[in-house]
Amino acid sequence: IETRQYDLPRALLNRRIEVLESRRGQDGVSSLGEGNIFRSSEMQDGVVARRGWVVFGDVKVYDDREAFEGDEASHMVQKDSGYAWKESTKRVYGWVVKEAGGFTEGGLAKAAADGDSFVLVRRMRSLFEIEERSAL
Repeated sequence: IETRQYDLPRALLNRRIEVLESRRGQDGVSSLGEGNIFRSSEMQDGVVARRGWVVFGDVKVYDDREAFEGDEASHMVQKDSGYAWKESTKRVYGWVVKEAGGFTEGGLAKAAADGDSFVLVRRMRSLFEIEERSAL
């Protein structure tokens, strides 16, 4: 289960979504900054890598600390994590993984280094649309 502070758009349920990895930063703060558009020509090699794909089949809603902490074995967010339930937390959404797979080396970081053009467009806090060069 992937946990978020926002619901997964219903249009993305049961659809294959690419998994991107960015550099580790501070918990709760995007290492890509707060911008909405990232061009391949502006990225340094290794800033973003295409690591795999996932299909989310359902969304589990946690409305209280007890339910969230009681399901730690499923979502693996430990009580001492920066993503743990806080006093200010009202609800957490658990995106239930239905299928997943990985990719070999390369992906977006390699495409940027090779001069291929793509744009990452932020659609939600941690959801980006990848627009390939042919779509620009």
